Amino acid sequence: MIQPGVAEYGEPCRECGFGWRQPYEQVLAEHDRIHHGYADAVTAQSYRARIDALAWSVGEYVCHVADNEHIWVERFAALPKMAEPRVAPYDQNALAAARHYPEIPYEAAMGSLRRAHGDFTHAVNALPAGMEFHHPEAGTLTALGALRVPVHECHHHLWDIRRILAG
Repeated sequence: MIQPGVAEYGEPCRECGFGWRQPYEQVLAEHDRIHHGYADAVTAQSYRARIDALAWSVGEYVCHVADNEHIWVERFAALPKMAEPRVAPYDQNALAAARHYPEIPYEAAMGSLRRAHGDFTHAVNALPAGMEFHHPEAGTLTALGALRVPVHECHHHLWDIRRILAG
């Protein structure tokens, strides 16, 4: 089974450096480190910062990462209960527009990100390790393969935020 993301981003990701072949424990530890990175990098003063090279501001990336992890929590919680485990896709840009990311205050977005981190960790730990399921864009995923997808997103967007703040 090919790890989704490798074909698109490379191994490691040619932009953010995320390693797709990390084992389970390392991916979870990386997830914790990344979330500490968000807490250190994003402040009320930097929240609205943006650069022309990227579509979203710092705050919009925070909202996206929180929403993405909340969606994966929902998926991970439901999968073991399904007769035919599968997940539905979502359009990140449509969700950003529907939720009005530019209007979400710093405190609300950072609170959502903290909750997403805890909920995500809990949901991942409850997911059966050998579970496989269908993702409409990535095909068949294992629990570990699925875990790597949102952790890469989280890592990649912290890299984006750091680019904005350096910019």
